Amino acid sequence: MEINIRDIDGYRQVVLKGEFSLYNVRELKEIILNSIDAASCDMIVDMGGVSYMDSSALGVLFAAQKRIVTFGKDLFLSHVSREMRDVMNLAGIRFKTRDIETEL
Repeated sequence: MEINIRDIDGYRQVVLKGEFSLYNVRELKEIILNSIDAASCDMIVDMGGVSYMDSSALGVLFAAQKRIVTFGKDLFLSHVSREMRDVMNLAGIRFKTRDIETEL
């Protein structure tokens, strides 16, 4: 699991790489929610480097989406694999998407 964060073009970009599951979901949650609290901008979570994500990690993204709207901001997912989109659709979870280049 690797998480890189930077601010670019008015967004907070969170780049995820590796596997995200119950075993590391606590760290993922802490980093993303703290990043929301510290930022005053929209967030883009780049999932292009995600090789595996279970339902607990997906729940973190859902919680992040709920939290960021309380600040009047949006959370976008980028570079979401077809398989992950299918899982989200089956679960009835909808996210806004936006694809941007990742330079991390």
